[in-house]
Amino acid sequence: MNRHLAHAFVRLVCTIGVAVGGFYLLQEPWRKAEIRTVVGLLSVSDVHRASHVYGTSVLVAPEHAAPFLAVVAPSCSALGALLAFSTIAMFLISGPVSRRALAAAAAGALVIVVNLVRIALSLGVGVNYGSQAMVTVHDWIGTLLGLFAVLAGFTVFMYLLLPHDSDRPEAFIGR
Repeated sequence: MNRHLAHAFVRLVCTIGVAVGGFYLLQEPWRKAEIRTVVGLLSVSDVHRASHVYGTSVLVAPEHAAPFLAVVAPSCSALGALLAFSTIAMFLISGPVSRRALAAAAAGALVIVVNLVRIALSLGVGVNYGSQAMVTVHDWIGTLLGLFAVLAGFTVFMYLLLPHDSDRPEAFIGR
């Protein structure tokens, strides 16, 4: 194994290790923060039938259906994508730290916002139409929104990392 390959392997192991370790350590407090944020936003929007938070769950009490607990599972959280962007920027991408940090922060912010909207949408449907409707929205629309969030986040991430015309020295010649 040559030196370049060994260095690349170490960077890849660090990326995966930090992302997986961070997810393991942060997933429960992160999900609690996500559900509290969504419930706070819903209460501001005058949706009070999903306001009792129990850890990573919220009690949803539809007017014309049985109440149920909606759980924000680890796979429903934005933490995985946020850690992926952060660790890729930290260990795998070269370039100025400020540019990598900006790209990871912008992509992460986009993913977080879309995920909070996704959770709020699912809970809003649950409040109005019951648990079966919420599961359907979560499974179909929620999956599409999650996919959109990651793809849009990746697009922003790459846009901010890739060089622009103004970054090339020849762009300044003749000005």
